[in-house]
Amino acid sequence: MTKRAYRGSWIIAVCLGGVAAVSVLIFVLPAQRAIGRLNEERISKQDFIARCGQLTAPLQTTEEQLKKTLDYNKMWKESAPKQSELHGLFGRINALAKVAGAKTTRFDPQPVVRYDKICKTPLTVGLRGSFFQVFAFVCDLERLPQPIWIERLHVEQIGQSEGNVECDIVLAVLADNPDNSDQADKSE
Repeated sequence: MTKRAYRGSWIIAVCLGGVAAVSVLIFVLPAQRAIGRLNEERISKQDFIARCGQLTAPLQTTEEQLKKTLDYNKMWKESAPKQSELHGLFGRINALAKVAGAKTTRFDPQPVVRYDKICKTPLTVGLRGSFFQVFAFVCDLERLPQPIWIERLHVEQIGQSEGNVECDIVLAVLADNPDNSDQADKSE
């Protein structure tokens, strides 16, 4: 081979090597970077899917709690008296004392306290009778379907006779707030 031909083959080899190096720089390396990013994205999504699988049990628990809460709210809506129904409820409470055989010494509704969704009407009831009469009244009171809380109950023996007591009960009668209430929910 002549020197010229030998030199020409080196030039061709160097040019081909340069073209190969440029091709690697232009096509292969960016493609490998893109493949690496896609692989990282795939791993990230697989991790996300694995974490989502772990959320199935807490999600079911939350859905069950939500259902219980909605059921309780529905029961509340059905049992909570309206402001206009409070007088009738007070009459029933007074009648419960008479049925139990206790003497009503005080029956004092207080001003309404308005909250965001409900109203609370404090009611102080004073009773005199035997312990069992007072106990029967409290039991009957708790059986009422309306939401009534006993905020304070004070029982004191009167005189020397055993079994006769005087009782002061502070009740919280809960009702819907007609100004801002879910009772007037548009979904009903």
